[in-house]
Amino acid sequence: MRAARSCSALPCPETARGKVRQRETIAHAMVSNVWTAMLRRFCWCLLLLLYWAIVVHFLRAASPVFTDGGGPMPSFHWGDPPLPGLGEYTRHQSYYDRIYSLPYYLAGLVLTFIGCSAAPLIVRRSGALPSHAFRNAAGTTLVLVVLLAIASDIGTLLRVWRGPVFLLHRSHGLFSIWALCKALLPACILSGVVAVGKAWVAARQLRPPSARFPT
Repeated sequence: MRAARSCSALPCPETARGKVRQRETIAHAMVSNVWTAMLRRFCWCLLLLLYWAIVVHFLRAASPVFTDGGGPMPSFHWGDPPLPGLGEYTRHQSYYDRIYSLPYYLAGLVLTFIGCSAAPLIVRRSGALPSHAFRNAAGTTLVLVVLLAIASDIGTLLRVWRGPVFLLHRSHGLFSIWALCKALLPACILSGVVAVGKAWVAARQLRPPSARFPT
């Protein structure tokens, strides 16, 4: 009787193996989730960097630094940028180019924050339908960017700072309209593309594994 009881008290080999497999499965799932989260964050950082680079590119194309016989003339700035002569600019071109690039970089950061953070947050809290992700994100980004441009124009017209005037012109020519579109619309379009991509990823994660990877 004592021997039988001692044998019955021992754990069954199959039960022990099942527990070990269960622990291994849980550990594997935890490691997989950590790697997936790290990869997702890395891809999101790359996406933000790409978004910022594209926005800066179009800002430079819309409002470049003009150069003539008298030296450089930056058209996209706030404050009083240095205006060296042509000879001084040629001798220290890399230094002045870095100074002239700062407004583009900062404006790119602001537009990236609007398109990838502020606009999606507003759309998400408004309860908009995911099926209209592109329209909602692009439209919200456009509204925020236009409001930001108007605020900058008001500060410039009231002489709070010296800067470009985007919207509050007395008259708009074809060139100014085209330059404005190149400066503002890329951020809106990219915001819509990012929203569609995030909606697609979210919908794919909600599907069962058998539907994600059909055999």
